[in-house]
Amino acid sequence: MNERQLRAIEKLRADQAIVSATADRVRGGLLPMPDPERYRQPLGELLDALAEHLPHVDPPVREHAVRVCRNAFGDRMDQPGTRRSRRR
Repeated sequence: MNERQLRAIEKLRADQAIVSATADRVRGGLLPMPDPERYRQPLGELLDALAEHLPHVDPPVREHAVRVCRNAFGDRMDQPGTRRSRRR
């Protein structure tokens, strides 16, 4: 494997970790949502399934899902306005 492939694998593992962590947070009730008793467990299971199958998801869908999960943690570094302001 070359360096580019290794970086892609590392990125995929990091993406899977953030989606799994978001699933844990959802199930733990740490993220606000309407009617948490109804949606907490199914949404957690959906995010776990997404994390497991993330390598097979279309890249634009994968990037969007990971961005949403990062935003749930308060990480805004993937937004262009934030990145530009950090470089100044």
